[in-house]
Amino acid sequence: MDNEYIVNGEVQSNKIAMDIKYRILKRHDIERLCRDTRISASFIGSGFNKKRPKQAWDKSYLDLLSYVAVAESFNRDYLLYLDEVADFVTSKPKIGKLVIAIFLVFLVLVAGIAIAIMSSRTEPEKPHPVQIGIPEDIWIPESETLEHDYPEAEDNE
Repeated sequence: MDNEYIVNGEVQSNKIAMDIKYRILKRHDIERLCRDTRISASFIGSGFNKKRPKQAWDKSYLDLLSYVAVAESFNRDYLLYLDEVADFVTSKPKIGKLVIAIFLVFLVLVAGIAIAIMSSRTEPEKPHPVQIGIPEDIWIPESETLEHDYPEAEDNE
């Protein structure tokens, strides 16, 4: 692993920073790299004093921080801080995506319930003449009814 970060005798600080950012390197890997005298000899400064509070840690800050290795600071303190920020940002729950997912599930449930209610309220189909015992070749006009008003029979008792 160490050899990929030293090319032609030069430490690839930007590659180390990017691998920390994308979580290829973790704290134990950083500690191992810092013990390599070839890498520690390329350190710039002894600390990193441009730290921000955790509330300000987000993807854009992580992006900015990962480029500092090349320009301003490259040392154990910086690398461990970069690891801490990268771990925080990449493991931070994605609240927006979670809210959207919950909303979509709720919307699908409501739509399903609405469809079920609407389908239960539809009028039943009129039975086909064969289903009620009327031959198919008999024409029955829809405007006429089969019921007639007959006078009631009188009681002759």
